[in-house]
Amino acid sequence: MMDIRERLVELRDSVESGAIGVDSLQRQLSQLLLASELENFEEAVKKFDNDLELVIYTISPSNQVREALKVLDEVFLYLDEYDLN
Repeated sequence: MMDIRERLVELRDSVESGAIGVDSLQRQLSQLLLASELENFEEAVKKFDNDLELVIYTISPSNQVREALKVLDEVFLYLDEYDLN
């Protein structure tokens, strides 16, 4: 689980610094979460992917990074809940 968290932090840093865009974040996040093969995780991956899709297509470019970071925060919360179960 720690490897996932470390990679998520790297992704967050990359988005914040502008090194990657929200579309790249969406792709990399889905790949990371699906590769983790956590039990019953596909549903959550679809939700996060859809949330980022909405950010890309409905939020103004000037606000996309902030909204994408909110989605990443949700991923961290989901992983915290997963760890507790």
